[in-house]
Amino acid sequence: MNNQLIYTDEKKLQMQISYNEDYSKQVNNAIAALKLLAGELTDEQLRTFLSAPESLAGELVGKAKADYDRWMSNAPESVKASSPFSDGGVPAKVLAIHKKLSKPFGMSFDANEIVDGVCTLTKDGKEVLKKHCSIYGNDKAKKVYELSVKAAKVLNDLDKEIRLNNASAECVECWGRWQGYITINDRKAGEVYQPNPYLLDQLRE
Repeated sequence: MNNQLIYTDEKKLQMQISYNEDYSKQVNNAIAALKLLAGELTDEQLRTFLSAPESLAGELVGKAKADYDRWMSNAPESVKASSPFSDGGVPAKVLAIHKKLSKPFGMSFDANEIVDGVCTLTKDGKEVLKKHCSIYGNDKAKKVYELSVKAAKVLNDLDKEIRLNNASAECVECWGRWQGYITINDRKAGEVYQPNPYLLDQLRE
């Protein structure tokens, strides 16, 4: 089976690229807020933040607790008693930052990547989006699509000519636009689709 690119919906692709770029700006704003809260974070930690913010919050608190225990290991009991460990509200703050993220309506696929602490739509990410907005198939599928392109062009030309002759040609439409222009014949007759002779009655002389 020869699987090949048949069609790329360029309009959909450009929209998805735009949505991803808008979302990456939101993520970078969130990353800036996280740095103010917890300092520099690794790319892996930032990815964790996006997929499971509570896990990152737990990791940050765990690190802070380990640092606290190390600092307090040789401290007098009076100091330990007067300086109990506190998470500083980090979990709530991390979740609050994450809650502000909102993927644009219509964004169907997130192809952004975290690279060196920055969320960006890379060239590879755009290729992923292209595949997401494309149809692939074998030679038979490609032939079917090419024929559908030709059929659509002919039907659009037919629609244009009908409207040039009669502005009220919408009356020939039934459960689908082109069904009013074309009739469906018995498959045993050979040609399944034939012109609708009654269409001419709707056109002005």
